[in-house]
Amino acid sequence: MRRISILLLVFFACFALPAWPQAPSQWHHKVVTFRVPGAGKGANQGTYVNGITSTGAVAGWYIDGNNVNHGFISTLNGTIAKVDHPNASKGAGEGTQIQAMNCVGATTGFYWDSSGNTHSFLRTAEGRMKAIDVPGAVWTQAVNINDFGTIQGLYGDSDGNQHYFLRGAWGNYTYFDPPSNDVGVGMLGWGSFYGLNNAGAAVGWFLDANWVLRGWLRTPDGEVTRLDAPGSWQGIAPLAINLRGEITGELLDPSGNSHGFVRDLHGNMTDFLCPAPYDREAAGFAMNFFGEIVGFCGKQGGGEFAFSRSADGAFKVFGLPGAGTGLNQGTFNYGLNLQGWLTGQVTDENYVTWSYVMIP
Repeated sequence: MRRISILLLVFFACFALPAWPQAPSQWHHKVVTFRVPGAGKGANQGTYVNGITSTGAVAGWYIDGNNVNHGFISTLNGTIAKVDHPNASKGAGEGTQIQAMNCVGATTGFYWDSSGNTHSFLRTAEGRMKAIDVPGAVWTQAVNINDFGTIQGLYGDSDGNQHYFLRGAWGNYTYFDPPSNDVGVGMLGWGSFYGLNNAGAAVGWFLDANWVLRGWLRTPDGEVTRLDAPGSWQGIAPLAINLRGEITGELLDPSGNSHGFVRDLHGNMTDFLCPAPYDREAAGFAMNFFGEIVGFCGKQGGGEFAFSRSADGAFKVFGLPGAGTGLNQGTFNYGLNLQGWLTGQVTDENYVTWSYVMIP
């Protein structure tokens, strides 16, 4: 009962601030696009958002004209705070990235030092920085944070091996590895903004020693199980888990093409593609409590388009003005909150990127 009471307290504290419906909203929407001042306007530069909180705040990073990374936080009223860790190196490909944010405004991410190694941080809503470095690690990358302040990430040890970690709100560390079932691990995948829920369950992916894409699920009690692609599917990458424990992400079919999937509480998987002509590929990146999933799908002939898939399987697909139609160009949905508000990115024909918030 104590755990349930705390969950309910956070639930109402975080989700009662803006008015929100009891089910996903209808598709009458307002779109706000934005570029962080100082973001570069060249190829592979611009503003990159990772997700959206229940208060409508978004967080991510931008790449300036010198190809240096900088973190940012944007509130619902459009106020943008730039975030640079004081110890971050300012060379091309270096700097600071914010990877995740919780409902009270705490963010986490990492920065590059002058030796090219990454170090992680926790930034409070008031702007105070705290180091999040795994003891003895060569490098640390924090990738998500839940509303209780638990942080998940990965780190490298002195032998060149990679491992995952969880850091509790009081600073205690827990370490774990994905179960490779004696196949071995080739590379660990990053977590994502929505890969750690408020119950403490987490999902992610890794490449085994044969470079097969595998998934993993860590339950709140610490049990880690491998998630394999079913049947003839070639690989699986779980990317998000909601508070109910439902999972979405990406499956690879026998030809290596991507399909989105949803895994229910009983372990049953349903794959999906967007309706034609947007059925070249798909991936789910976020799923809220109501089972709504967002991500992006590929159009036959070129370009990526954002989608929202309701719990009953109905799709809404859209592209925003200015989106390119070439490889890795288009409109990409990366975030979703309880209210059904979306966030993501638009990449144009010159590979310049900006971000958006969509309020149904």
